[in-house]
Amino acid sequence: MNISATCEVDMALRARFIWIWTLFYILNFVVGRHVQEQKQVYDVTPDFPEWSYINFSANPCDDFYNFTCGNFKNAKPIPEDYPYIDHYAIVQDELELKCKEIIEEPKRKTDPNALRKAKDMFAGCMDTHFIDRLGLGQLSRSLYRIGGLPIITPEWKNSQGFTWYDIGDIASEYGLPMFFNFYAQSNIFDSDEMLIYIDRDSLPLPFQLIDDPLTLKQYVDNDLENDVRQDIPYVTYLIEMIQIIQKYTGSVTPHYQVRQEVLEVIEFMKNLRMAKTAASYTPIVPALPMSVKELQIWTNQYIPANKKINWKKYLNHIFKNTKVKITNKTRIYMPSYIYVLDILKIISDTPVRKINNFVILRLLTYIGPETHVSMRNAADKFYATQGHLSYPRWKTCLRKVLDFPLIGMSSALAYEYKKRYVPEELMQNGLTMIKELQHAFLELMISNNWMDTETKKLAQQKADALLVQMGFPDEADDEIQLNQHFKPLRICRYDHFGNMNRLRAFSLKRSLVILDEPRDRNRWSQSPLLVNAYYNKFNNRVTFPMSLMHPPFFGSNIREVDYSRIGAVIGHEITHAFDNSSKNLDGSGQLTEWWMGNTLSEYNKRAECFIQQYNEKMIPEIGKPVPGEQTLNENIADNGGLREAYIAYKAITKTNNKEYILDGKLFTAEQLFFISYGTGWCETRTTESFESYYPKMIHSPSRFRANVPVSNMPEFAEAFQCPHGSAMIPEQRCIIW
Repeated sequence: MNISATCEVDMALRARFIWIWTLFYILNFVVGRHVQEQKQVYDVTPDFPEWSYINFSANPCDDFYNFTCGNFKNAKPIPEDYPYIDHYAIVQDELELKCKEIIEEPKRKTDPNALRKAKDMFAGCMDTHFIDRLGLGQLSRSLYRIGGLPIITPEWKNSQGFTWYDIGDIASEYGLPMFFNFYAQSNIFDSDEMLIYIDRDSLPLPFQLIDDPLTLKQYVDNDLENDVRQDIPYVTYLIEMIQIIQKYTGSVTPHYQVRQEVLEVIEFMKNLRMAKTAASYTPIVPALPMSVKELQIWTNQYIPANKKINWKKYLNHIFKNTKVKITNKTRIYMPSYIYVLDILKIISDTPVRKINNFVILRLLTYIGPETHVSMRNAADKFYATQGHLSYPRWKTCLRKVLDFPLIGMSSALAYEYKKRYVPEELMQNGLTMIKELQHAFLELMISNNWMDTETKKLAQQKADALLVQMGFPDEADDEIQLNQHFKPLRICRYDHFGNMNRLRAFSLKRSLVILDEPRDRNRWSQSPLLVNAYYNKFNNRVTFPMSLMHPPFFGSNIREVDYSRIGAVIGHEITHAFDNSSKNLDGSGQLTEWWMGNTLSEYNKRAECFIQQYNEKMIPEIGKPVPGEQTLNENIADNGGLREAYIAYKAITKTNNKEYILDGKLFTAEQLFFISYGTGWCETRTTESFESYYPKMIHSPSRFRANVPVSNMPEFAEAFQCPHGSAMIPEQRCIIW
């Protein structure tokens, strides 16, 4: 026997055995670790309180909204008298409590002057005892100074009728639109040029008194269509305010005459509302910018000589609180030439007494509730008839200071709010997520097979030019800049009536003075303390205020929650840049035909898919279909936003090894992503609120904002293993982005 050879064989066998054993051990370790990783389970019940909204007995493949929100009404009962409750309303309430804490604090020497002004304004509003002691004196003097209310002024004569220039002075002094809405904005045909826009006056009501920015037009439309002679709630409101003034002044105008003239004002309002259709005398004119001189020549052709308006003079009265001087060369733009001519014609055919009554009653609607308790109660009763809340005084005053939905003195309060409640790290995380969502949109756009190469190139240029506003305006981060911004605004602790008038005038001035300034796409137009993100198509700008930098939208310890909540919101706003109304504007906000023919046809075809898909959805509370065309832009944004959020989420998720426990039930990471999205849309709304919202509905009801976007994603059906034929799997999925 060759012992040497035998030993060599033995050694080789032993080495092979050791190698095989080592390989087995390594494989067992790797596989075992992989299995262990796949079984990483986290109980997130304490970190995801929205689990209490879930109806675990429902099948997500039948009705996802019922599954995610079926128990919301029990977990979050709608407060008495609230028209609706959802996450936005809940967070807004929480945010306003924090703002209340700040603004109620005594003024400190270290406070910026602007914040001290805001605190004085709030304190003056809260001091109803002092306001009531002043009574109606300030209001009465204001009305007397501009000629008085003809209805209750026996000595009033037609010679006292307002001229266009009187109306311009009133609009400027009180910051209220009268017949036209004026603002400065970039030219949609040449975005480097600033123009005066002469737009429709939508007859707005003071937003701070209500929970939804409705307009007077929407309040009276249905009643005016039926019988203007009936005492609709707005008529009752106007008559009650007039009677309060009569009692103060000693006017003896009989009730029947007051009622008659109020009804004539309502009839006049109906004519104003109908202006856009009363166009039989109006020529077809292309909607292009023109000079003030050209506007003058054009309108002179259609308005009687004794009723003509001197546009240069009128606009200088509107701009009188600015340093802007209007000349014949100043450029203007009218989105609707027909509307402007119709208004001029209606005014020229209306008795001056009726015009004066309208102007002063319009003014009274705004400034009346800033006075005596009798006026405040009259306003509260009117809004109650419309199904709106009568807020606690502190909330009303806070909203007056912040001037929702505009910006008002919000920056002054935001200066302190951000220091207390918005850590810099949170802001940076938000900016990172925005970049991820922008990348996700580009991925969807570049990878789609329905756009041609050239249109994709131009779409990418617009996406790259998107301006992002995050958190708060620049002045809210710089005390010197903040104080300088509010330096022109005079606030007196014991002059609530004057404070409100001056704030409105200040806001109007800010919207006009930019006519003579270089275009600034970064100028904020909405309060950073209003819980709402938005897209501005004329500046190609998305705004994500710090009000959203809180749970349940952002700041969760669970990645799936953040991406499905704030991620979908971010994606929603990015997608708005390419919705049906914004797609024809380029990256600078300029009107441009940049869509190629076949691609545009395909876009319209896909948009029609959404219209039909939502038209088929019935709102169970009122038995009416979702208006698919009216809600198209928001539906496109909802669907694109969720898809982008999912892509961004998957891009930063390296493995699918996590599972989550909610109230003892096990869910995959993908399931939690969709569950979090669905619970983000939970809402309870009264039938009356649905009915009043329906005519102006631009957002689909929440159940469809949850159900339809997920149903259009195969990833949802895969995550929940929905069988073919399930209600949540449509016969045709609609996709643009």
